[in-house]
Amino acid sequence: MKVSWLKVSWLKVSWLKVSWLKVRWLKVRWLKVSWLKVSWLKVSWLKVKD
Repeated sequence: MKVSWLKVSWLKVSWLKVSWLKVRWLKVRWLKVSWLKVSWLKVSWLKVKD
């Protein structure tokens, strides 16, 4: 019983790690997308300025 409980808790921990990595990856992706939007806005604003 104890061994299986340890396995279950270990699986939970590994699952949390995986989900945390996913969240981090999504954050990085979102930052890239927002950075692209900002740079695109800058470019379009400069075009309008000229």
